[in-house]
Amino acid sequence: MSGRAARSAPRRAPRRKEHRHERPGRPAPGAVRLGGPRACRTRHRGCPARPRPRARRRRRGRARGGPACRPRDDVPRGLRRRPRCRRGCRSGCRRGRRAGACTPARRLVSRSVAFSEARALARSAAPAPATERVPLAEALGRVLAEPLVTAIPLPHFASAAMDGWAVCGPPPWRLRADTGDDAAGPAAAGVPAAASPAGLEAGEAVEIVTGAPVPPGADAVLRVEAGRVVEGILEPVGETGRHDVDGRRHIRPAGAEAAIGDRLLEAGAVLTPPRIALAAGTGADDLAVRRRPRVALILTGDEVVESGVPESGQVRDSFRVAIPAALHALGAEVVAVHRVGDDEPTTRVALVADDVDLVVTTGGTGRSSADHVRTALAADGADLVVPGLATRPGGPTLLARLPDAGGRLVLGLPGNPLAAMLGLVALGAPLLAAWTGTEAASRTVAAARALPGRAHSTGLVPATVAGAAATPVAHLGSGMLRGLAMADVVLVVPPGGVAEGASVEALPLPWSG
Repeated sequence: MSGRAARSAPRRAPRRKEHRHERPGRPAPGAVRLGGPRACRTRHRGCPARPRPRARRRRRGRARGGPACRPRDDVPRGLRRRPRCRRGCRSGCRRGRRAGACTPARRLVSRSVAFSEARALARSAAPAPATERVPLAEALGRVLAEPLVTAIPLPHFASAAMDGWAVCGPPPWRLRADTGDDAAGPAAAGVPAAASPAGLEAGEAVEIVTGAPVPPGADAVLRVEAGRVVEGILEPVGETGRHDVDGRRHIRPAGAEAAIGDRLLEAGAVLTPPRIALAAGTGADDLAVRRRPRVALILTGDEVVESGVPESGQVRDSFRVAIPAALHALGAEVVAVHRVGDDEPTTRVALVADDVDLVVTTGGTGRSSADHVRTALAADGADLVVPGLATRPGGPTLLARLPDAGGRLVLGLPGNPLAAMLGLVALGAPLLAAWTGTEAASRTVAAARALPGRAHSTGLVPATVAGAAATPVAHLGSGMLRGLAMADVVLVVPPGGVAEGASVEALPLPWSG
């Protein structure tokens, strides 16, 4: 065959290379591959799994216009990123793991809730306040459940405001020496006037003491230092005496402070010593107040010692006294205290050991192998109201509800002292305020200096207040209490920070009054 004929002969088709997907037992091109090593194993509703496209392998060496790259085989196996499910599983699974395959502890380790949202959730989780009646001697610091309405006028009779003489008409006056059960006794002898003194006529006077009933017909009370008695005749002395008589002074009329039916205090008022005295003045012997939530305190930690100087590896218990005092200031009553080690079964028993309204735990809310509060709650089927706080410090703080008949709440505080106290202020204060029918108050102050923010979290910064300016204190580590001991308020610093002189929210400390 000539060369031209050979060149014009049809060329044999090259042998087509056999691809992997065409080998026996493999799906044809375009078919959906199920269950392969690169496929998500999660069954998504309405859509089967599909393979993850294979990434193009880069050549060793420097790419055009870019830095040198290293192939995947050169990356240590422990540092290689494992491919994720590309379907966006709602359960947050990795490589197709189902949410049901996660342990209960992983289901309780969820997102951190923003500061304002967490406080709103805590307020809504509190049950309606209950009411009880307590004697006045036990009412200090309690929250009034009903308005205080007086059944009598205050004062309920006209009384003298000064020691001296009750007089009638213009001077001089004949001093009447009353005797008998209905007479006003002499002030010099220290005998108070009778409940129903005899009436006075013009030109008469009778001695009287402060608070004694004023005789009917009296025009004024002449104070003792502004009068003079000579042979039974009383006369005013100087300008002070004439002013007392002309001004009809030093008589407290009945009902001058309050009339019958006046509302003296509204429901929700915190009972202070003056308010209790006011209630006593109306004739009340007891008051209707909001019942304090009963609290069981669970202290966790194998390394905690309760007395003496701790040794290396030990810490002194700083919660047994501080937390009950803070809870009492917030309106709760601690009725039981338990000390448990870092053990899940013991923690589960302590959570349900007492007939209380609220359980407060310290420590064990983290994610380490020594933290068992979350796993104990998960094992008991608890629902998380607030799984965590997006704050620093105090992030591991949680609020959960147990599935028992009463639906008791569990407030989990971190183990670090400062973080625990600030978690109580941030989450426990609005919870107990709603529980007792009060308001979790806050105010606005000016930042004495710039306060840096932290991305995705709110800063809780103890500070002192001078005038209207707040200055952060020193020693603000999560395990420190020195700074908090000197603080007046807790500043709420948003993630964007606060400029110098700008307004910033300040939370009151329960013990600062």
